[in-house]
Amino acid sequence: MTIKQLEIRDSGTTMPMLAIEVSGDDGWILRRAGFGSQPLVILVNLCDMKCQYDPYSWGTRARTVPTAHHYISEHWAEIADNDVIDVEFILGERATKKTSERFLESK
Repeated sequence: MTIKQLEIRDSGTTMPMLAIEVSGDDGWILRRAGFGSQPLVILVNLCDMKCQYDPYSWGTRARTVPTAHHYISEHWAEIADNDVIDVEFILGERATKKTSERFLESK
């Protein structure tokens, strides 16, 4: 089990998230819950505590969280703790990835 703190960004949006990669190989309780040996990413919105392990089960028409969740699941090994996941960059709407909003707070 690996945990990463992430900042999801989109047009006018910043969302603090916790991403947890789990599989049934992480222990009995996860196997009991139905997780297999294929790793999945549980994404937790730290503002409202909503979470999902399936990027397509967020129950929203908004693109931000499902797109970011799918990207995180597909690129887990490349993503570092505290990274920015920029949905506009992922979708090719921006040429460069946004920087973290935390750098704006220190000014």
